[in-house]
Amino acid sequence: MTNAIEINVAARNIADSLNAAGKPLTPNEIAAAAAKAAREAAIAKQALAFTNSLVSELDQLAEACAAWEAGAFATANEGLYNLLASCLSVYNTRFITGSDDDRKALRTELVSRLRASGINAKKSTMTMTLLIRFIFKADSRRAHAYSYVMRAALEAGVAAAQLPDFIRAAGGVEEIRRKAVVSEEAAQRRAAVAAARNDVEQAFELASVNPLAVIDAPQGVALGNYCLVVGIPRPDNTIALVNVLGAAPDHLVDRIKTILAKQSIGRAAEAELAQMEVLNMIAPAQYSAMLEAA
Repeated sequence: MTNAIEINVAARNIADSLNAAGKPLTPNEIAAAAAKAAREAAIAKQALAFTNSLVSELDQLAEACAAWEAGAFATANEGLYNLLASCLSVYNTRFITGSDDDRKALRTELVSRLRASGINAKKSTMTMTLLIRFIFKADSRRAHAYSYVMRAALEAGVAAAQLPDFIRAAGGVEEIRRKAVVSEEAAQRRAAVAAARNDVEQAFELASVNPLAVIDAPQGVALGNYCLVVGIPRPDNTIALVNVLGAAPDHLVDRIKTILAKQSIGRAAEAELAQMEVLNMIAPAQYSAMLEAA
């Protein structure tokens, strides 16, 4: 319960400020001042309790990690899995299900402690990664590996208490990290192909109005929504048209669009590599920065 003396002092301070102009306070104004002081005192007490609890929890986790690294646990893996479970518990209670103030307090405390220990903590870094870097004093690569594990558990709806079993069943931390990286790279490739496919679709629509060339349909060839013209390149950089598939199947047209999209991505990648090489010749420092950011 908030100290009554503190509330009375705060209420008197508020009352004094309201009465600064010499206007006498009514009983209702005095009661309102006391109620406001009580609310502010309760909020301050709650915030202090949360911060003290958070600091204690982080300290206990850091000490447990130090003990694990010193070999106090029976097996290295089991110790790691238990620590990750504790990290997931803190992340769930203090961030995922916490209030906005709770999240802010957690991030502020983590950034402050990391910087105090000489670790570069960016405000844009995910809270999960900040928590792992503080507890494990890990480099960014190891922190990301552990983050993959916690993210996989959250996506699968795994509770903190079941995290060790989840990691073992998945083949360990490194296997979860490897699958997550492969999955992310595959997702990025799919997104790139989808974007390039959209460009191909638009190019087809524009070409129907402004085509590269127009040829007469061969006699006796039934035309469909799309036609496939087969050509053979000649030494003089021309193309000899040798056959026409008047009604190309939809699956074939779809495959051709995907091939064109991937070719577009390949050309863009080659152009980017060429540009980076140019930068390397004229501005090595700028080129190195691009490589680090990639």
